[in-house]
Amino acid sequence: MTYILKNTLVSLTFGLSVATMMAVPTLFAQAAVPTDKSVRELVNVTHLNETIKQMSSKDSLQKIVNDSMLSSLVTDDMSTAQRQKLIKVFSNYSSSIFDDEYIETINEAQIQAYVSAVKKYFTQEEVDAQIDFYESDLGASIIEKQPIMMQEYAKDVRAIMTQNVSAELKKALPIMIEELKALK
Repeated sequence: MTYILKNTLVSLTFGLSVATMMAVPTLFAQAAVPTDKSVRELVNVTHLNETIKQMSSKDSLQKIVNDSMLSSLVTDDMSTAQRQKLIKVFSNYSSSIFDDEYIETINEAQIQAYVSAVKKYFTQEEVDAQIDFYESDLGASIIEKQPIMMQEYAKDVRAIMTQNVSAELKKALPIMIEELKALK
């Protein structure tokens, strides 16, 4: 009788071990990390690369730099001609920074950051579901509107940030000037 119980226990343990080992790949398959290929497909189907190119265009990047530089200066006492000359200097400076190769490198870095984030937070199943959705008529309609909406959003956010940062810099600038004078 002991022999039968031992063999039964061994058989049950072995059976559970085999069942567990067979279930593990299934569990991992459900939570599989998305492949680079599938995430790149998601990038293509969502037209993220085009959105990034629009938001990171030379003109867009130059505007950010120019606005940032202008907002950091007190230009209240400047004439219109002086202000235009200053903008021209900023434009020349920012133009020299943002060549096509630089922009392409920045765009690819943004795509790679997206791929890494997707792989960290989504499963293969979730990526596949997104691809299926964005390939549908409803998904395609959303994707079509996305760049226009994001441009408007970015413009509004840039205006808010420029206004707020400019106001804070104008408050801080006199204090900074006094502290710099004190360094003499």
